[in-house]
Amino acid sequence: MAAPPGKKTNSKKGRAGCPCPFRRLEDTDLGVAVTDSRRATRNRRGRGNRDILAQQGDAEAQCDLGETYYFGKGVLQDYKEAAKWFRKAAEQGHAHAQYWLGFMYSVYYSEGASYDYDEAAKWFRKAAEQGDAEARLEVGYMYYFGHGVSQDYKEAAKWFRKAAEQGLGKAQLRLGYMYLSGEGVSYDYDEAAKWFRKAVEQGHAEAQLRLGTMMK
Repeated sequence: MAAPPGKKTNSKKGRAGCPCPFRRLEDTDLGVAVTDSRRATRNRRGRGNRDILAQQGDAEAQCDLGETYYFGKGVLQDYKEAAKWFRKAAEQGHAHAQYWLGFMYSVYYSEGASYDYDEAAKWFRKAAEQGDAEARLEVGYMYYFGHGVSQDYKEAAKWFRKAAEQGLGKAQLRLGYMYLSGEGVSYDYDEAAKWFRKAVEQGHAEAQLRLGTMMK
């Protein structure tokens, strides 16, 4: 049985101890893939120019540099250096850097920031309020598990919906689960199937499996 809304869990607990069966590392995609537009910006700048811009305080370049260190693309992988640049950009209000900083606080294996769900929730929320779909998904997870916030399935469903309506397949899958379980929303088989179907249209294998089970 799920814990009742309002329960507060240990905000310092790592994701390794997460009780939910469908929260998996692959859901994070190691953060989020860089969009084509950001890749284009990266290519126009070039690595050397990007580094100069980052040093000069350009938030987009700082976030890009953080990703470079996180993935170890052309440099030695360095999570601490990645976190440093994500923080610089995040403190300037860069939404995707705020998402990244929240992500690094939320994963127990990260060497760039001590895992801290209070900090993770803070930065995910900042990014989510600017419309970052991945951050909205993460805020949904924080409310679902009670990590850094009071557990609240209605709030979780609200944030999953925001991300799902932006077309994020992972959020569509989670919203489908919420309707199927009746957590945070009224149980609705048809709504669950609708959101699973939307996720399937984006090639989400788990949604396809779930939808197939429902159709039997």
